[in-house]
Amino acid sequence: MQEKIMFCVIIRAKDLFGLGSITFFDINIYYSLKQQNTMDDKKNQTIKADLYFVVDIFIIIAIVFIIIGIIKKEKIYGVGMVSTGIIAGLIFLLQMYKGKSVVHNMSNEVIYAKPEEGTEPVAVPPHGELYDIDGFKANGKVYKISDGVHARVFKNGITMVTSITGYIISKLRGGVILSAPKDGGWQKLFDR
Repeated sequence: MQEKIMFCVIIRAKDLFGLGSITFFDINIYYSLKQQNTMDDKKNQTIKADLYFVVDIFIIIAIVFIIIGIIKKEKIYGVGMVSTGIIAGLIFLLQMYKGKSVVHNMSNEVIYAKPEEGTEPVAVPPHGELYDIDGFKANGKVYKISDGVHARVFKNGITMVTSITGYIISKLRGGVILSAPKDGGWQKLFDR
């Protein structure tokens, strides 16, 4: 990023102040740095939507295809089931590897979340949300959620993961209610 800015300034200074013509070499280096940063940005893109909920819907559709296929005894419904299963699997992998963990505070109280990077708890205002978290504290309990999972804190104090698939993934990948800090990074959240 720093090199990109430096070459941009060099090219712009040459252009504005007549410090010489812009050479092909200057433009080529600037272009390749710009292209590299664009590719890095694409590699680091994340998904903020809860695609696990979409996976839930596709699983239900696949089950419907299975039931209809069994009742009608026609193999064409098996193709529908396999197709929806493949789509559900692809969406699942996309959410699992590119999805961000999120807490949606639907209560009237401020809750606190531990960001994925860092240890200082961040306040999540009522009816607010915070992305890229490792866990959160609500109603006196500290919750650890896994990557890509969306959790909601409701007005009545109930805390839940927003989809069946997200719930299963959270349980399999270590999403739990913590009774003690896992390490020093969690202590500040427990102290809130």
